[in-house]
Amino acid sequence: MKPPASNFGALDSSHKREVHLNLCRFALERWESYVRAHSPITYKDSGVGMSHVIDEQLPRDSFESSKAGCDRNRVAQRYAEPILAMQDADFAFPENIAYAYYAIYSLFRKYVQREEIEDWLIVNQSLFSEEDTSKWTQILSDAIGSSPGLSPAPDLQ
Repeated sequence: MKPPASNFGALDSSHKREVHLNLCRFALERWESYVRAHSPITYKDSGVGMSHVIDEQLPRDSFESSKAGCDRNRVAQRYAEPILAMQDADFAFPENIAYAYYAIYSLFRKYVQREEIEDWLIVNQSLFSEEDTSKWTQILSDAIGSSPGLSPAPDLQ
């Protein structure tokens, strides 16, 4: 039985995109669940001490832009401040939520901004949005199996 990672690696680029979308949909669910429980999310930047409110809709808009293949609602511009703040450690999400956030950002960078983003990076970041590591294999199998035009390989059932 081939592991899901091998099955993912064997996919062509259009099918990998579908798997990426499925996995980032999962990550987006994690993000939105976190936001419902913690909204509003605020932080103070270390540079000038200004208070900011996290744009909670940004990952959803980013995901929708990635599906469409074009930047809707100025997503690229809206990412500038929160990504910098995360890198400057002005604020931090729980680790799994940070991975969810970064997975969706990586998806956007790959499929909208056309940056060279390693395919497996999006898979890893999305899977890390689930804290229970024992679920990762099944999540990836499900993402591969539920992609349009793909049916689960016999060794994934």
